[in-house]
Amino acid sequence: MSRKKEKEEYYRFFSVTEPRTHEKGHTEYKVTARFVSKRHPEDVKEVLVWRRYSELKKLHGELSYTHRNLFRRQEEFPPFPGAQLFGRFDEGVIEERRSAAEAMLLFTTNIPALYNSPQLKDFFRCGEVIRPLDPSPLSASTPLPPPLIPLPHRRGSDCEPEEEGTEGPIQTQNLGLSLGTDLVEPEVATEAYSEMGASPTPAAVTPTEEEEEEEEEETDQSQSQEEFDLLFDSVMREEPTEEVPPPPLSDNDLAIFDPCAKEDQPSASHNQSELLSLPLTNPDAGEAGYLRQAANELTAAMASEKEGKYSTAIQKYKTAVDLLITGVKGERDGERRGV
Repeated sequence: MSRKKEKEEYYRFFSVTEPRTHEKGHTEYKVTARFVSKRHPEDVKEVLVWRRYSELKKLHGELSYTHRNLFRRQEEFPPFPGAQLFGRFDEGVIEERRSAAEAMLLFTTNIPALYNSPQLKDFFRCGEVIRPLDPSPLSASTPLPPPLIPLPHRRGSDCEPEEEGTEGPIQTQNLGLSLGTDLVEPEVATEAYSEMGASPTPAAVTPTEEEEEEEEEETDQSQSQEEFDLLFDSVMREEPTEEVPPPPLSDNDLAIFDPCAKEDQPSASHNQSELLSLPLTNPDAGEAGYLRQAANELTAAMASEKEGKYSTAIQKYKTAVDLLITGVKGERDGERRGV
């Protein structure tokens, strides 16, 4: 058993803008669906897709059919321009189709059967859910390149040109002296250089990193798909609750499934109560003896039935009935004969 949970409610806005020519030659339109939360207006989501005229016309036919079956005669579904071979690239034709598509989508915002329809959901299925009001990620969040190893500072005398005006070459021994004076530990630069040569390039992507990136992409896609389903899903989410056992069936309910039960047959408990309520003594000697015997048989039959001895109970019920039928033939009391 389950209990329905109230889902998020949104204000819906649709727009059809920026018609452009596809590389294959047809015209496509930018269709945007915006969802604004009623409880949290700052929560805004958008789904954007690019669709061509044939897809818009197909959606129009599906939604108009759904609307026609709703029997909302007071509302007329917006019309849509028909297809044409010549002039379909004219600005007037493109604008007519754009405005008709936008009017069709805006018409659905007040009818839950339309804006929650599976046809509209399939129309936006390839779109990605974005949050236009969320701040863009900072550039500092991107990984920085590995730090550079600082080179030793050169003295000014090492880089000064010779007196003749030509730049003098740096002597090896002078460079060694400069390294020895400027750095406390001359081996640092050499060791760092050797470690760079021996270690792999930090920018190289290992298979483990590739798997992590694929998992992150799959997680993002699943989250985006879940958000998309919540925006267009008409079925309310359900939460499981504890199952409550149904009440036991009464004798009348069980008689419905009993092929041997008769509709006009009174219940056994009713007959037994009436029979046991009759007076068993009579001034006339021996007239009510059969009633006492039948009552004893009925009591024994009921006891056998409670103990689960059904064959014995049935036999005693039959005996009680036979006693009643035999005894009532000579009965002179009208009340007893009527029972």
